[in-house]
Amino acid sequence: MAADQAALCALGAYLRRLRLRRGLSLRGMARRLGATGHSALVDFEHGRRLLPADLLALYRNAFPDDAAELSRLWDAVLSARAQVPPPVGTVAQLPADLVDFVDRDTELSRVLTWIRQATAVVTVSGEPGVGKSSFALHVAHRVRADYPDGQLYVALHGAGRQPLPPAQVLAKLLVPLGVPDNRLPADVDGRAALLRSVLASRRVLIVLDAAADETQVRPALPGHGESLVLITSRGPLAALDGARHVRLGVFAPDAALELFRRVAGADRVAAELHESRQIVAHCGHLPLATRLAAASIATWPRGQLRDWADELADRATRLDRLRVGDRAVNTVFELSYQAMSEPARTLFRRAPLLPGPDFGARTAATAFPDGGADTALAELTQRGMVQASDRARRYRMHDLLRLFAETRLDLEEAAADRESVERAVLGDLLGTAFDAGATLDPSGYAVPRPESRFADREAAVRWLDAEYRCVAAGMRRAGELGLTELVFPLLVALPWYWDLRCHWDEWRDVNTSALELAETVGDGLHQVIALNGLCIALRSVGDVTAAIEHGRAAVRLARRIERPDEEAGALDRLGCALGDVGQHETAASLFADAIRLNEQAGERWSLATTRRHLGEALRALGRLDQAAAAFEQAAREFAELDATRSQAMTYCGHAEVMLDRGALDEAAGLYRDAMESFRAHDDHWGVAYTRLGLGRVFAAAGRREDAARELTTAVDAFADLGDNSYQAAALRALAVLSDASA
Repeated sequence: MAADQAALCALGAYLRRLRLRRGLSLRGMARRLGATGHSALVDFEHGRRLLPADLLALYRNAFPDDAAELSRLWDAVLSARAQVPPPVGTVAQLPADLVDFVDRDTELSRVLTWIRQATAVVTVSGEPGVGKSSFALHVAHRVRADYPDGQLYVALHGAGRQPLPPAQVLAKLLVPLGVPDNRLPADVDGRAALLRSVLASRRVLIVLDAAADETQVRPALPGHGESLVLITSRGPLAALDGARHVRLGVFAPDAALELFRRVAGADRVAAELHESRQIVAHCGHLPLATRLAAASIATWPRGQLRDWADELADRATRLDRLRVGDRAVNTVFELSYQAMSEPARTLFRRAPLLPGPDFGARTAATAFPDGGADTALAELTQRGMVQASDRARRYRMHDLLRLFAETRLDLEEAAADRESVERAVLGDLLGTAFDAGATLDPSGYAVPRPESRFADREAAVRWLDAEYRCVAAGMRRAGELGLTELVFPLLVALPWYWDLRCHWDEWRDVNTSALELAETVGDGLHQVIALNGLCIALRSVGDVTAAIEHGRAAVRLARRIERPDEEAGALDRLGCALGDVGQHETAASLFADAIRLNEQAGERWSLATTRRHLGEALRALGRLDQAAAAFEQAAREFAELDATRSQAMTYCGHAEVMLDRGALDEAAGLYRDAMESFRAHDDHWGVAYTRLGLGRVFAAAGRREDAARELTTAVDAFADLGDNSYQAAALRALAVLSDASA
């Protein structure tokens, strides 16, 4: 009798004695166990079948005094079965490695390090087409010599509608390792325990490709020993205890170009390098798309790459072009789409209606008003159809997946329904953005709605930090749809945030599109507001000539529509732009006119702001006493309004006057007060500006080390903020300090 059969008979005999000692019939034993039937108990008692793990647990619970012996006998069967002789010849099921494998050096180094540290399970996740299987197989081929007892490969079909059941996964592993079909336990737990026993004394490499979720692969993991399991999955498989996880993203542009070069041909790429870069960009640097495009092009050796670049530039036909033979990007996406639940499909195809490069769970919920958005997002993430973004509970979608989603949306939802969903999304996003921006408004011009979700400015800033790109994209889209009621209020509410975070490019772009919208609908007031916004944004990005042009246009239009309050704002912004080019006398005159108009209109915050700007012009003209008086009055007015950030900017202007006068202690004190306020407001630009000022004060005082520290920190901060103008100012101050030290 074989060892495993002897062990099975020993277990069966113990089960029979256990029943008879208690005077139970088979039916009575089934009732005692709480089992649903008794007929299978005959096979277990006669050693014809191994009872499954769940039934073993019922025996242990019903007869606790015998639990240890039951477990010992059950384990003995598995141990005996695990001692099967290995198959003749080493099992070597790995598909071939890619001869043109490129990139992934960082991820490859990380995984190989884990393996050297005896990691038993490594998961490789990422969106469809990102090259997970290729990467896992490349790793497997790198280390296969270290696993002499076999290399196994199982395609799990987890991306489709019919993933391989765990029991079949285990069978595909156990049979090649020498366990005959007729000795496989019937249940998953039994097979899993047997696999652990088989692997305990062997070094086996297992690749489980395209897992659906953790439940599909968890039974196939080794318990102990020196085997390695590599698992690919579109989702992260985060619930696998003890596993190490690597996530693949799309290629960097140069890596995608290198793959394209290897497949399409080096000479062709070199001859049309610009067009080659365009092609891989249209592929979104997705490895599968890049490979298919290159393979298709390779079949037309005399074709011009310019033609393919032009074809792929057309979003309407791009996905159709990314195919060769029986492989297509569309097919890969469609496989996952059809396998998803209806709620997940609905949210997926509506994702293109969410503006911006990523989206939050709350925004997604507005596109899915029936509830269950979180569950749908979890499924989409598990299937790799959306990816986790850099911030918590935010998601992103690859451009080709977005394009696929757009095609499904057009095919499956009526135009009226699409429009209704998009308006709801934009209404919620931009309405929330108004509340957030208004929360930061020290002027009182923008007031949050009663239903605002922001209790304080910190919460508003955090939300805008996460959403500002989506808000800018949403404003542009709302403008395209003519939704003036969503766009125009934000021209007043958002400048406070754009200025705080130095997002001048977005400010410029948003005001440009808003100006076009206002011109289209003939709204003169919002044309002025957009022109004023452009004047500020263009100054900040260094285009002072255009800023002056827009400022003058704003003044003319404000006068034409007889809005003295907006005329005052336009005069103020134009004056600032003229000051940038040294026209301080003209600027001071414009500021004086703006002050008069603000006084007449009772615009207190604008009055204090223009008075601060007048102080800057007077200082530039050398009228230091008048400048100091203007700054002191502006600071008092801002204090009365509790506009502490504006007050801090006024302190900086006043400090510059003190520096000019040689009152270095007073200047340093004002800069420090300003810095404290800027830090309280999380104003990185303001902190950098005060460091620049303090550096100049310390340099004037002969404190060269302190000056160098502050100026160097300012240079780095302005560089991080993308403010080239003030970075250059800080560098000039450092150069002067260096010359003085020489």
